[in-house]
Amino acid sequence: MSRAFAKKDEITQVLQSGRMKRLFTTSSQLFRQELDQWKELTAKPIFVHIFHDQLEDVTKMLALDDNHYLIINNVPLSSNFTISSPSSCFVHFVSNKFDKNCDVYGFGFKEPADMERVCLFF
Repeated sequence: MSRAFAKKDEITQVLQSGRMKRLFTTSSQLFRQELDQWKELTAKPIFVHIFHDQLEDVTKMLALDDNHYLIINNVPLSSNFTISSPSSCFVHFVSNKFDKNCDVYGFGFKEPADMERVCLFF
């Protein structure tokens, strides 16, 4: 079994254990900002899941690509994130606005309503 599939199985077990409660799932193309350019992390939209971790009492985001590689690994969502939306279907966030070396991730949605719904969890 490949590492990617082993990780997927591990995540599936946690999600089915009752610890995580699914709040919302949508599809989005993911990007990461490098210098002043956006780099595609996924060539097409993938599922992005938002869960409430009942053990840690925090909302988290998870995304796997088609090859079962973890793109976003249970990132805790916080109101401290800096969120910007330069268009009706694109949003990007920074998890630490005080750290200039912190990664900036972008999400491209097909529908503005999906983007708005995801932003409610921050």
